[in-house]
Amino acid sequence: MSVGERTTPELLAQLAEVVDELRRRGLEGAAADPAGSFARWLVSALLGGRPAGPGRTYDVLDADGERVAVLLAESGQFRLRSWGFDVAAFVELRGGTQVERLVLVPRATVQQNAARDTHGPVVALAALGGAGRDLTREAREAASSG
Repeated sequence: MSVGERTTPELLAQLAEVVDELRRRGLEGAAADPAGSFARWLVSALLGGRPAGPGRTYDVLDADGERVAVLLAESGQFRLRSWGFDVAAFVELRGGTQVERLVLVPRATVQQNAARDTHGPVVALAALGGAGRDLTREAREAASSG
């Protein structure tokens, strides 16, 4: 039976089951922000880290103890919440789970290239040039083996 043929209660039951399984796997907030949860999971997996939990200025604590801000966008424009991180993981997705690009950039480089608008710091990935460590290939492999 296709998704379009299911009743609303059947779809909601399936959604609840999926959300429960994602929570069991450590992806809190997956129901509200599935793409963000996917990006945080992906960066954690690549860096051997763990999600930082709510209320932090960063999203992942990597295996070396570095604080990683996971910044997600489909447009190449990334909005920063704060400077409370050591490394930024710029993640561009298509369709919510297809990795277009994943680049790690040190905070100092991000700060040098950030612009400000009325909502705070913004970084265009193009403005960073080739700065950072490109993990796109590794991210695509991790996403497909999930």
